[in-house]
Amino acid sequence: MKKKTIYILVVLSVLLLFANVVLNIVNKPEPQIAKAETDAAEIDSLFVHAIYKFNLDSSWITQVPINSSQYDSLRNVYRIKLPGDLRPATILLELKNAFQNYPVDLISDEKVVNATTTLNILSNNKLKLQSAISVENELERPHTKLSFIITNYEELNQSRKESLFYSMIPYSILLVPSIETDSTIIKLNDYKKSYSLFIDDDIDEDKYKLASDFSKTRLKEAVRYLSRNYSMADLFIVNDKSNIFNSAIFNFIRDEFTSREVKLYRLNDFISLPDNYDEALSLLKFYLESGVGEKGKIIVTNANIFYELNEILLEAKKRGTKFYRPNEIIQINQSMSNPN
Repeated sequence: MKKKTIYILVVLSVLLLFANVVLNIVNKPEPQIAKAETDAAEIDSLFVHAIYKFNLDSSWITQVPINSSQYDSLRNVYRIKLPGDLRPATILLELKNAFQNYPVDLISDEKVVNATTTLNILSNNKLKLQSAISVENELERPHTKLSFIITNYEELNQSRKESLFYSMIPYSILLVPSIETDSTIIKLNDYKKSYSLFIDDDIDEDKYKLASDFSKTRLKEAVRYLSRNYSMADLFIVNDKSNIFNSAIFNFIRDEFTSREVKLYRLNDFISLPDNYDEALSLLKFYLESGVGEKGKIIVTNANIFYELNEILLEAKKRGTKFYRPNEIIQINQSMSNPN
């Protein structure tokens, strides 16, 4: 009996020891995994790089020293002034993209819509950078003014056509008057895009057709239809290499348009980009750099080249280049010529 009791006690001791080991394993605290953290210097570098993409004057970006416990380890706060054409939301979106692969949180507090925004950048719940972003309407970035007229729109595939409708760059599609053109204009209107009318020898629609051997009565009727049915066109542009332009009757046609308050512009009045992408890009960069502070330029380019240049144009817009519809550029240039 005594041996049996001892045996039971030994077994219980072993079981208790085993249970204790199991409990220790189960209750063993999880190892602490260090949270990812980006240091303040790297955050500062990324922040400044993103801000300077907008071509801000260095005097608009300042650092103000601080000495307060509520700012953790911060020693400076950024004060950033934006020109009137640049919104804080645009800056915040750029910063969000810049930090998308970093363990940081961007917390903004827009105190006055489109006026003053406080931005805090944290990593591992630690405040790493703070900036106050304000809009001052009197500030203006040096900029070039451009407008685009797009030719050969119908040559685009459907995907590129759809992309063009959503482009953030204003443009005017050059269209030859026809029944098919009318349906294109309806879609352009749906997307708040504009068009210009192209007048040359290739107009097939009888009521719009212009030819040097037509009677003045018929030409007058064609001009009436064109000016009435396409009254919303940005510009009326004539091919200055066409037979109708170089005919003796053209002065009569021009006067008929003028009497209806429609001005005819020559295609050659505007800059044409080459159909080769590299050559077009080179010429575009020239006008972007040389046009700062000058009158606006209207550029004619085919639709595929415009599509391929879209990202370049968006970067230029970010840096301050202003894009307009062709008729707006003409009005701006006239006001620059006659400031009074």
